[in-house]
Amino acid sequence: MNSSTKPAQLPQSLHVFTAINALLTLFFALILRLNRAHHYGPHAAGVPVTHRNFADLLDFTAQFRFFHTAAFFQQPTIFMHPAPLAVAYHLVFRFGSHAVAAYAAALMLTVAAAALLFARSLIRSRLAPLPAASFVATTVLFAWPVWFCLKQGNFEFLLFALLALGLCAFLHRRFGLAAACFGVAGVMKIYPLIFLGLLLAARRYRAFFAGLAAAAATLLISLWLVCPDIALSWRGMLAGLGAFRSGYIVAYQSAEGGLDHSLFSLVKLTLAALGHFGFLHNAVRMNHLTLAYVAIVALAGTILWLIRIRHLPLANQVLSLTVAAIMLPPVSFEYTLMHLYLPWAMLVLIAIYGREAPHRALLAAFMLLAILVSPLTELWFHGWGLAGALKALLLFILFVLALKYPLSETVQG
Repeated sequence: MNSSTKPAQLPQSLHVFTAINALLTLFFALILRLNRAHHYGPHAAGVPVTHRNFADLLDFTAQFRFFHTAAFFQQPTIFMHPAPLAVAYHLVFRFGSHAVAAYAAALMLTVAAAALLFARSLIRSRLAPLPAASFVATTVLFAWPVWFCLKQGNFEFLLFALLALGLCAFLHRRFGLAAACFGVAGVMKIYPLIFLGLLLAARRYRAFFAGLAAAAATLLISLWLVCPDIALSWRGMLAGLGAFRSGYIVAYQSAEGGLDHSLFSLVKLTLAALGHFGFLHNAVRMNHLTLAYVAIVALAGTILWLIRIRHLPLANQVLSLTVAAIMLPPVSFEYTLMHLYLPWAMLVLIAIYGREAPHRALLAAFMLLAILVSPLTELWFHGWGLAGALKALLLFILFVLALKYPLSETVQG
């Protein structure tokens, strides 16, 4: 395509996205600084966004000295993630005193590679190099989920990389690679397995089962790497996941209301607002409520996939599955919002290819995405963190939008 057909300006909807994202980020950064300087608000009694950096990584420093031994499961700390993530932690801890630097380098290289590849796609999609580079750079600069992931030392970026690679492979009809990426990511944190639904919708059943096989093989190998006694490793992993369930899913922690944007957190907040604290702090009742919630969303999700999602355009499928993977698990913290940049990238290409003004559904999607990837953690009211609840509602609205309004028949590029 010759240069004369390249638009000199970004579509209006992308300017709207950047403006909302940047303004919200700068505003809440200012509020955060003022609150901390004057010891005001939630920061006076313990902050959701704590002063301690890389906590998700450094909490396990001592434990990973015993990696690949039975003593790994006999430490004061409990590793609360599936075994494949333990392998990723181990690779970082092999750098010894430079583990944090290795982790940060891996995350930033992942983000930089994704940004450069996407900028190249924008240029190939008729956008001039300077607007493409500035738009991508601005998006990365104000990408709150990425910076939160870096600050916490969380490995969500690894899942993002796998899902991005899997989605690119799917768009290029390399279904085997896509299935492997979705399967490996899924066995790391369960919820990415939902992306195998893209293969079912495309009737790529062999690839779908290959993805499940990749997940099973990854789990088996990682269990052995954590501890040569696979049975002990399996029990240890289940114990860690059980501890996570008890400490974060079943338990009610008001301080995390500003960071947890799952629909289940909205249920907890509603019970708290109605004064049902006895119920919230009753482990047996909360366990029953959690099981009921998981059963309901699993059934509702399956029905929606069968009657609606699999018949939607690909961009709507990716958007709805991504939002479902973020909001439906019983707990979902800020770094999971990083995955919204996958459907966002597809919608950006749609907006650029549509030379006329975008229709209202596409513009509404960009507005919702801009708010969701911005920091709202300073939204507190009388000790109640409201950001998580607000983002849960916005995710639900975005999900309904993806189900109802076709955003594009195809995605080129």
